[in-house]
Amino acid sequence: MAADSETEFIQRMQANHSAVEQLAGIDELPQWMAAYIEANDLPPRLVFGHQDALARLPWDKAGLEAQQRPAEDSDLLALSWANRGIAESGTLLIPSGPDNPATLNFL
Repeated sequence: MAADSETEFIQRMQANHSAVEQLAGIDELPQWMAAYIEANDLPPRLVFGHQDALARLPWDKAGLEAQQRPAEDSDLLALSWANRGIAESGTLLIPSGPDNPATLNFL
């Protein structure tokens, strides 16, 4: 994604009330999620699909309970793995399947 497209994508996401944060790497995600959860007064629990990149992160060291499963009615926070973004609309393309259940997208 070119710098102009990246900037446009971020601006569109933020215009749609999405939380956008650029991290140096995926290893920073648990700490960022913990801070986001605390700032928004959410319980320290999240769910995500069977994604190896997310599963190997130290969620517990960030004080979070993370489970790999489809989202349920009682869940308040979920992570999904997106593989593309559309700058013009700020839209994420999130493939669904056994490793990335569509239920994660509706919280």
